Amino acid sequence: MRCPFGIPASCLILGLPVGVARAQSCPPRWQGFALGGPASSLYRAPDNLLYIGGDFTTPASHIASFSGTSFAPVGDGLDGSVLDIITHDDGSGPRLYVTGFFGVPAAQNSNLAYARLNGTQFQTYGSTIGPTSWTGHMASYNFGAGPRLVVSAPSHMNFCEYIAEWTGTGWQCMADGLASVTHDSQLFDDGHGLALFCVGSFVINGGSFQDSLGIAKWTGSAWLPVGGGLRDGPGYTCEVFDSGEGPELVVGGHFTRVGPGANWVSARYAARWNGTRWAALGTGFNNEVRALEPFDDGSGPALYAAGTFTTADGQPAQRLAKWTGTQWLPCPAGGIAAGTIEDLCAFDPDGPGPAPRRLAIAGTFASVGTTPAMNFATLIADAGIDFNNDGVYPDTQDINDFLAVFSGGPCPTQSCNTIDFNGDGLFPDTSDIDAFLSVFSGGPCG
Repeated sequence: MRCPFGIPASCLILGLPVGVARAQSCPPRWQGFALGGPASSLYRAPDNLLYIGGDFTTPASHIASFSGTSFAPVGDGLDGSVLDIITHDDGSGPRLYVTGFFGVPAAQNSNLAYARLNGTQFQTYGSTIGPTSWTGHMASYNFGAGPRLVVSAPSHMNFCEYIAEWTGTGWQCMADGLASVTHDSQLFDDGHGLALFCVGSFVINGGSFQDSLGIAKWTGSAWLPVGGGLRDGPGYTCEVFDSGEGPELVVGGHFTRVGPGANWVSARYAARWNGTRWAALGTGFNNEVRALEPFDDGSGPALYAAGTFTTADGQPAQRLAKWTGTQWLPCPAGGIAAGTIEDLCAFDPDGPGPAPRRLAIAGTFASVGTTPAMNFATLIADAGIDFNNDGVYPDTQDINDFLAVFSGGPCPTQSCNTIDFNGDGLFPDTSDIDAFLSVFSGGPCG
């Protein structure tokens, strides 16, 4: 039976099979882009705009914004590599802060290597006495004493040991500091109150070398060790994720063991801390993990990991894998055969709008899966056949809701999936209906 255009969508349900498996969908797929140099950092701003930093000079100078389809320059650009990007409000309004190996053109090539965006111009802030080479990781927190911007450096940071915080009026040391650089951090409450958990190559100054190796938490007034530390190598990344036992801090890096003394736990390049004990995530990897990011690619919540590894849980995984809560699986759309992924960031270009959610990857590579991509790409989440997310599929309401949204109306059930069903960046177009109906009837994604 054929439904002519304009006939109610309920006509289309006749003759279609029921009980199609949830696996029927347009699967996750890569969209490749090009940056003229390595990318090292990704940041999702509160407005869902994605920022990219690195050593590229096109399509912008070392820092660019990304809308989901195109790049744009940020301010007047910078003249060297950008290592980290964050939004922080020090009391004078939210602004974009950056760190790296750059000078600040507006400050006559200041070598402070940290700056903030004032309108359309990057400017220095605070003391002009800073590190002479580079600055790296940043974090923002407020434990009740006012907003703080944490900045890490490979030497003294404004007379502080490797790490300091900007109060809005000046730089302040964080107790006795750390003995080396911080690579990443996350706010997390492990049952003892909210704290800033930091991972890196450090130990706590004045603390036990073994107990604080590679990981520590900042309470706002003191550094404390975490579970006996990391063994055999540094921590590079951390994220909060719930594997089914409650939120935990997951750490990735170059370590192979975690925990104190003779009571260490084997954990190859990734481990999770729940506040009282360490645990491994499966059998781990065959090489280091450099980035972690929660992302639902359409098959359920997962924690994506990227780095230099080629196996996860003993199975092939080309530098990209996802933790489901019980096991590591390769990315369903494939990873990178050569190069390194330095950072991951989940974002939704238009929030609740029609564009699908995505996972951005940045690094040094020429392709991902079977898709050409120069140093930057986005994984587009799958489009499930349960278009309106009511738990019943396939049903007439899925088609009714799809066509309602397709024709410019609101989602009748208020929770529809993306209208760009086939993820080609064009919506609405005829191919979206073709793909949707192909999957609905049990066929492949069109």
